[in-house]
Amino acid sequence: MVQYDQTRFDASFAALADSTRRGVLEQLGQGDASISVLANKFHITLKGMSLVSCEMDVRVGGGYWLEFGHSASDQTMAFFGSYVEAVPHSRLVWTNEESDEGAVTTVTFEEKGGKTQLVMCELYPSKEALERNGGTEGGASEHFRQLDALLVTLVGIAG
Repeated sequence: MVQYDQTRFDASFAALADSTRRGVLEQLGQGDASISVLANKFHITLKGMSLVSCEMDVRVGGGYWLEFGHSASDQTMAFFGSYVEAVPHSRLVWTNEESDEGAVTTVTFEEKGGKTQLVMCELYPSKEALERNGGTEGGASEHFRQLDALLVTLVGIAG
C-alpha cells in the first residue's frame, strides 16, 4: 500500500467540507451536468481539464462513465467501469474497464478523530499491468497532487 502525507490529505479533504463543492457533488449525483452548467450554477471557473460527461449509478451492478476534455485537444478521454461493492459512508469498490489491464479499485472511508481517513487500493491483474499503468509510485501521487491543486483553487473561489 502506498503511504501519503497526512497533512496533505487533511487539507484536501477538509476542503471538501465547503458547501459549493458539496453542491457540485450533489448535482452530479442527481444526473449528468456539463462543466459549464456546474460553473454557472455555482459561480466558479475551471481551467485545463474539463468534465465533459458524468454518468454514475453508484450501486452494486451499476456503472460509471467519466469523460474529460482539455482545451488543447478536440479528443476526450473516458474512464468507465462498474460498481462491485457500495456501502454508504464506508466503502466503494469498482472496476476500471478502459483496457484488459484495468485495476479493481477499493476506497474506504473511516472517521478518525473527527476527520475522514481515505484509503485507496488498486489491484491490477498482473505486476506488468501495474507497471504499464504508472507503477506503484507515479499515478496515484500525481492524481492527489492534481486534487490538491484543484481544491486550493476552489477554496479561493468559494472565499
